[in-house]
Amino acid sequence: MIPNFSPPSEREKSQALGALGGSNFSIRKALSNLQNDFSPIETPSPDDWLAQNFEPGQTYEQFKPYANIPSKNSKIYIQPYDNIISLETIIVTKKYCNAFFPGVKFIIRRPINIEDLNIEHREVEWGKQFSACQILNKMYQIAPLDRFAIIGVTMADIYSGEASNFVFGLANVITKSGIFSFARYSPSFYGEESENENEIIIYRAVKVMIHEIGHMFGLLHCIYYSCIMNGSNHIEENDRKPLHLCPICLRKLHHCLNFNPIERYHNLEKFCRELGGKFLDQAEWYSSRASTIEKSLPKLRK
Repeated sequence: MIPNFSPPSEREKSQALGALGGSNFSIRKALSNLQNDFSPIETPSPDDWLAQNFEPGQTYEQFKPYANIPSKNSKIYIQPYDNIISLETIIVTKKYCNAFFPGVKFIIRRPINIEDLNIEHREVEWGKQFSACQILNKMYQIAPLDRFAIIGVTMADIYSGEASNFVFGLANVITKSGIFSFARYSPSFYGEESENENEIIIYRAVKVMIHEIGHMFGLLHCIYYSCIMNGSNHIEENDRKPLHLCPICLRKLHHCLNFNPIERYHNLEKFCRELGGKFLDQAEWYSSRASTIEKSLPKLRK
């Protein structure tokens, strides 16, 4: 039976955001004047995530008791599981994560060949497909002790359980480990030709990296707005997601990292403009959102 999902009402979204009294001044301003910058979540099509998976949602108040708050100078390790992924791609995703999760240090580890890990796999028409759950278990065993979290990246296709055809990525909130595959982000995987294939791969990879790391802080899938933390069943649905957090998920991340929202938006805008291409629309969004917050700040008297 397909779950019957209806987009939440304005009242439900307001309740999920929670009361702002007593909150930091900057985050209160960042969570106001939302109408023009945040898109509502749409009614899902039959193949979409929310049409096939029941998601109760996670309010800010429900999130707080389970939030994973890193200590000062926390590290998130990025573990490549092959030498096929270009170093450029990994470096770009690392830099984007640095801007998206202020105050967290990201470190790229030496690559490990997934074929050497004795991971359960199955043969499919395009080659081998590896168990994401077993990769997470192996990753947890080798993870540095000073980590806040560790996330693996691979060009190998992955799946989770015999019932799944594939997964883009998988995270374990308890062990704070995650794995995602670049395989299905490449147009060539679908038999398509593209002059900017590397740009498309990087854009899609950044999205899933941000999404999986969000889970490690304790954020569950978002059902309130169009948000990077929305679940996705297929590449078209993944492409529709924005590269930013909705107000509710932003408040959750701020609870963990206590950043300056305006400064964070400007840093993300700057990096998006440096990347260019598909990132330029997101740069405009960051600029617009920062401007909206800045206009709401009280004028300083001369």
